[in-house]
Amino acid sequence: MSAKTKRRFSKEFKDRAVALVANGAPVPEVARDLEVHSSLIYKWRREQNAPEEVKAQKDADRELARLKRENERLWPAPKKGDAQNCSSAAE
Repeated sequence: MSAKTKRRFSKEFKDRAVALVANGAPVPEVARDLEVHSSLIYKWRREQNAPEEVKAQKDADRELARLKRENERLWPAPKKGDAQNCSSAAE
């Protein structure tokens, strides 16, 4: 059994493949012409679109952290053994 070496593709190669698909060429046809599996082209297309998704997720994470800090500032957690805070909530 021979060991297969992992093929590496340049950014330019990936960009070219994704551009061909973006211009209307079917993924299976582009994959066949470039001698790669079609799943790679789908993966490369996702990776090119990811930066916007990642940026949006980071913005959402920052906003969540800011809101948690603000919530903690406005509603501090009761200190351990602080019966006053517990009894006022029950009244």
